[in-house]
Amino acid sequence: INWSDQKNGDTDIYFSRSSDGGDTWSAPKIVNNDASGRDQFFTWMCTDPVTGVIYIVFYDRRENLNPSDLSTQVYLARSNDGGITFKNYKISESSFIPNENVFFGDYINISAYNGKIFPIWMRCDNNIMSIWTAPIEDMQLATTVSKNINPIPSTFSLDQNYPNPFNPSTLINYQLPEKSIVRLRVYNLLGEKIADLVNKIQSAGSYTVNFNGSNLSSGVYFFRLEANDYIASKKMLLIK
Repeated sequence: INWSDQKNGDTDIYFSRSSDGGDTWSAPKIVNNDASGRDQFFTWMCTDPVTGVIYIVFYDRRENLNPSDLSTQVYLARSNDGGITFKNYKISESSFIPNENVFFGDYINISAYNGKIFPIWMRCDNNIMSIWTAPIEDMQLATTVSKNINPIPSTFSLDQNYPNPFNPSTLINYQLPEKSIVRLRVYNLLGEKIADLVNKIQSAGSYTVNFNGSNLSSGVYFFRLEANDYIASKKMLLIK
């Protein structure tokens, strides 16, 4: 069985097993292997009936520098020794921020058969719920030393927002080839900061951030990415 619990202060994912039909259980073991003190929650587990490998999928906030940051990723834990040890892998390509005014629920699940893994989860972007999956071959996990199974970018880069012009929302994509202290901010033509979109440590990978300009007037704005020594900025146009 597995569950989430706050007995250590933050929310962690736990696992326990029984080899005698449920009469006795092993001591609870923490599945998530971070030391950040951030939350992991909404967990689901399955066992591959052919290989016996255990998989646990859950939401995760370990990368957030600020403890009040609600940016959420999706992680997969794998155990090939009956739950004695677990390795963690990030399977989402970018984070999202749940909205307390939009019903979320624990809509997350996972299934596996003969080394083929099928996690599924929901995310919220600009108050819109969507269903996501990431079909995975167990060999990808068994042979990788990275906690992120998505391809790692070779260079830092900041893409042009899309759509552009936009009203009222647009998406900003960027890539990190290494773990970085990331700041993504929006400025007006006077150089005044309008919004802090990202301000945290992030692992290597590709990220997508939604920017909503519903409270701004039409005009030209700039978004600026700072990641370690990399700095880049681009122009975007809001038309209402």
